[in-house]
Amino acid sequence: MDYPKRESHFAHKFVRLLQKSCAALDIGHHAALLLVYIAHTEDAARYSGPVRFWNEQLMTTMAFTSPKQLTRARDAAIAAGWLVYFRSGNRQVGQYWVTIPDQFEGLPDGVIEDNHSVEGMNNGTKVKRKAERIGNGKRNESETESGKPSNPIPEPFPKELQTEAFAALWEEWQQHRREIKKPQKPTAEGRLLKKLAAWGEVRAMAALDHTISNGWQGLREPDGATTEKPVDPTAFFDDLISGKLTYKPTGMFDDKGNLIEDQS
Repeated sequence: MDYPKRESHFAHKFVRLLQKSCAALDIGHHAALLLVYIAHTEDAARYSGPVRFWNEQLMTTMAFTSPKQLTRARDAAIAAGWLVYFRSGNRQVGQYWVTIPDQFEGLPDGVIEDNHSVEGMNNGTKVKRKAERIGNGKRNESETESGKPSNPIPEPFPKELQTEAFAALWEEWQQHRREIKKPQKPTAEGRLLKKLAAWGEVRAMAALDHTISNGWQGLREPDGATTEKPVDPTAFFDDLISGKLTYKPTGMFDDKGNLIEDQS
């Protein structure tokens, strides 16, 4: 089976369908959480193909205590038509992507209620739609909507950092912060990502890897790493020509190349 073509923000649509279909009632909350991780890892990789995980990676991320827990969750998601998984051999990394079962393809994904009323309550808007799943395994057959989906989450990384390698290391960084009991808040993470984007992927990944390897809380670069912004030679000479910068030589050279000290 080939990896399917994805539309923008597919992962967010997928998670909303998990909620609307009450998938956790059918496959269990472990399998549902696994699907959320897989879908958003696909999103972080820009839907470039199957995402790859070793079993140990998923077990750590999902706090499983035995391989059997992962196997049960994965098998349940596959059997229900929510997940594709394969690997070419026992020593090969697993490849994953999510799918939407045929029976849930028609569930609506648009805004359920146009707006909230001035009192802050639902405005009672009724929209003709298909029935959707509600709690206790039942289906809501009425035409009133059961809730309003959240707005799409912004892109996970700045464009300078949108690679599969950085996404994997960033997940490791978040896990590291959780393990040392210092998880980052969303605002702090956003500012850190902007800083790393200004550094570029190579320098950013080197700093993250160095910090994780040493068990530190704050981000630190390896010894000898560049901390100053490099000078743009074109801009430097343009400023000299325009007069924004001035240059006074400290000495001159004779016709044999010997330095004549400045006597001024």
